[in-house]
Amino acid sequence: MEKLKKPPKPKIRNKRLLSLQDLLVRSSVPKWVLLALLAPVIAFLLSSKSLTGLKAYQVGDVAESSVKADLTYLVKDSESTDERRRQAEESVPAVYDYDPTMDKKISARLHSAFADMRKLFFESSASDPEEGQTNTEEIMRTGLDNWNQAFRMDLDGESFRILVRANFSEDVENLILFLIQPVLRQGVLATKEVRYADPERGILVRNIETLEEELVTDIDRFLSLREARQAIERRASDFLRQYKYPSLMLSVRIAQELAVPNLTLNKVEWERRRKAAGQVIKPVYYQVKKGEMIVREGDKITQQKLDELATLSELRNESRIWIRFVGLALLLGVLFYVAVESMGQMKPKIRFNNRDLLFLALILLLGFVIALPAGQLGNFDFNVEFFMFPLSSTLYGTPLSMGAMMVSIFFGVSAALVFALVMACVGALVIQNSIFFFIYFLVGGFVAAISVQDCRERGVLLKAGLLVGLCNIFVVVAINMSLDRLLTEAALYDAMFALLGGVIAGIFVTGLIPLGEMAFGYTTNIKLLELANLDSPLLKQLMIVAPGTYHHSLIAGTMVEAAAKAIGANSLLCKVAAYYHDLGKIKKPDYFIENQTGRNRHEKLAPSMSSLILISHVKEGVELARTHRLGGAIIDIIQQHHGTSLISYFYNKAKEMRGQDAAALEEDDFRYPGPRPQTKEAGLVLLADMVEAASHTLQNPTPARVQGMVQKIINKAFSDGQLDQCELTLKDLHEVAKSFKQILNGIFHQRIEYPESAEKGAPPARSKENGALRQPAAATKSQRIEPQEQDQDNLKRLGI
Repeated sequence: MEKLKKPPKPKIRNKRLLSLQDLLVRSSVPKWVLLALLAPVIAFLLSSKSLTGLKAYQVGDVAESSVKADLTYLVKDSESTDERRRQAEESVPAVYDYDPTMDKKISARLHSAFADMRKLFFESSASDPEEGQTNTEEIMRTGLDNWNQAFRMDLDGESFRILVRANFSEDVENLILFLIQPVLRQGVLATKEVRYADPERGILVRNIETLEEELVTDIDRFLSLREARQAIERRASDFLRQYKYPSLMLSVRIAQELAVPNLTLNKVEWERRRKAAGQVIKPVYYQVKKGEMIVREGDKITQQKLDELATLSELRNESRIWIRFVGLALLLGVLFYVAVESMGQMKPKIRFNNRDLLFLALILLLGFVIALPAGQLGNFDFNVEFFMFPLSSTLYGTPLSMGAMMVSIFFGVSAALVFALVMACVGALVIQNSIFFFIYFLVGGFVAAISVQDCRERGVLLKAGLLVGLCNIFVVVAINMSLDRLLTEAALYDAMFALLGGVIAGIFVTGLIPLGEMAFGYTTNIKLLELANLDSPLLKQLMIVAPGTYHHSLIAGTMVEAAAKAIGANSLLCKVAAYYHDLGKIKKPDYFIENQTGRNRHEKLAPSMSSLILISHVKEGVELARTHRLGGAIIDIIQQHHGTSLISYFYNKAKEMRGQDAAALEEDDFRYPGPRPQTKEAGLVLLADMVEAASHTLQNPTPARVQGMVQKIINKAFSDGQLDQCELTLKDLHEVAKSFKQILNGIFHQRIEYPESAEKGAPPARSKENGALRQPAAATKSQRIEPQEQDQDNLKRLGI
């Protein structure tokens, strides 16, 4: 016989299947490193706000406690500083831009308009006198429209005819300029309002061409727009003898219309200079000595007291921020470490890996982020008419109990109670450093953790949120009673937001649970109930492809569920994990005896290859579970449900085939790679799998023989060390054996043998015993073998 080659040791995990969850679980980074990173992060965020600072008041508020200066410092006198800056700003004169070319611009526009009118009227009439007379009215309308549009006037037709009769002469044009130019040279202001042109401080006139500036205190030398038009009218009297009265009056009107201010207020430049003048003024300070009483309890806050308190709070933050940061980091680090260690010492013990610690850290940070805005609101007293309620009442709506809910669902109520204590400490630090808020968050967290400890449907989360809200109302009423403000409108709003905070927590958790399941691979009871549905695609495929394995899994699920209830383990997880523990047999169902209906496929295989095929169903089951996202808990049980047990049948067969070389055969090659069961649930699935498979080998399954078989299987698993790491005690194993025996006795119960009439020539009747057809005892020689010997042979085939 050829020497068999040593088969490679199978690996459970495929490198391509490694995910972030696997890396976190298998990471060798010590757990205290995560705690050491989390504590400084939260400490930095906490120290950046005024935890040890002073309560922020507004002018007119009443001081809640006395404050004494613990150091000597300077305080900016806001009132004196603002008054000096206001005076400096008011002393800046208004800035006016002077346009010296305004008269030239008006002269150019007037000359262009007169030239266009002369061209329009006289050139058209000269070309064809008869046609010019016919179109006189049309030309008049066109000329009037052009004139009004050029000067933005509303000149009527009769007035325009005066210009036409004067033939738009240069004398009229010069008259208009004579009337308006002296006025513009004197300077025209739009207005002489005192707030712009104060006679005491004067005005600053800036030439926009030369950029020269002149401070003018004699503002009366300038004309307002109204005074400029009056001056034009007075100057017209000097020309009464030289011009006809209609032409003179029309010229006065046109000159008044053309007169515009050439001194305009530059508000932008003036405001800039005012701000610059105010910024030049240095703040006014006065000294507050160490030990001086700044404000006493019950005093009304003035602006001066407000400045002193704000400066003291700022100095405290600047001088002690690093000390406060280090202190908070140490405090939180100790708190987190003690909390994690306390969870690890609980019964049953909770083992946290890096993935779990990261999840707890994220939940804690999420709670901190939610509480931080509320903490900022809590540092201020709001009196805003826009809100119908005091904003301080919204502090009770902070849904910090959601953290305890999620931890209770994923890790159990014991871990959630400790987490609620930590979250309450952080929440109280963020919100007003108040012992009342610590009690409020602690009670809400405890109630939230307890109310969802056996959550199996999503509606329970909303009910739990409502229950938390009702408990919050009770705590808020007690707090308001202790503060003697129960019979106030604010107390009513406090209770409303307390109820809302619990309801919001339940809603948030309902949405966050699926995210936690997908991102971290956790398996909740809600998801387990979904997986327990026998119509799920995987179980349907298992039923069709491997019906024997499917039947075996259902019975194992029933057995392990009863045993889990007897010892206080998670019965739902045990049952669902038993349903899927042999999922890998879908790939090669014919190589497992419960699915074989004809020849045994292992007869033509080497023992090493047969053991390799049997071992591979664990790896393939893990791959299928990962592909269908069954969750980390079920994947772990699939991987651990055989532990490192020995496939003794093929191992002994290989030894027989090796003969004298049997010593060179390595036993590890015929063992499952493990790991051994790490939890009670995994240990129960391992025992149920072995016991259920062995039960089919019993030739005469009486209660006594069932009990002996169950006890033998459990003792073998115990002595082989397969239960060393799953915390199953001897008392637990005794209860497990009792549960298994009851279930199996129910399956193999005795049936009454009903007589059947034998027809002539019919074959001998078969007896129906234990629900299976069996041959008469004296049929063949092989059937005269003792039942005990047959049982031993069958157990060897199962590797038990």
